[in-house]
Amino acid sequence: MKFFNMFHLIIISFFLLSCGKSPLLKELSKEATQITSMEVSKTFQVTSQKVQINWMTPINSIEEGRAIILLTKEGTVFEDQEYELNAYLWMKSMGHGSSPIVITKLAKGIYQLSEIYFTMTGDWQLHLTLNKNNKVIEDLEFEYFLTL
Repeated sequence: MKFFNMFHLIIISFFLLSCGKSPLLKELSKEATQITSMEVSKTFQVTSQKVQINWMTPINSIEEGRAIILLTKEGTVFEDQEYELNAYLWMKSMGHGSSPIVITKLAKGIYQLSEIYFTMTGDWQLHLTLNKNNKVIEDLEFEYFLTL
């Protein structure tokens, strides 16, 4: 009888562990793990700079988001030195944002955004602003919607 029970235990273990991650062992999370819409390109009208967002991490509420921003004009990297680039997250439906986004200039017209935290499911806006003399000259809104 002990042999029979041990045999069943071995067989069950084999099926649970042999085929990758078993759905029986999956840890369920109530965090947003997928995005249903994602904007990645817009143009600042003031400078005619095309803004391309290249996400380096998945967009979710589980981990820190990181992205590379590329500013181009007529197909080449272009940055108007007259303006400063800023970024922030906003959740319009809830009336709040998230922690400040860290912007690091990597080269002319190339920026890294880090510490982007989508803190819950729902509709989010990533705002990229062009500022001059500490005033917002233009604001681009990139729309994102996170679901479970």
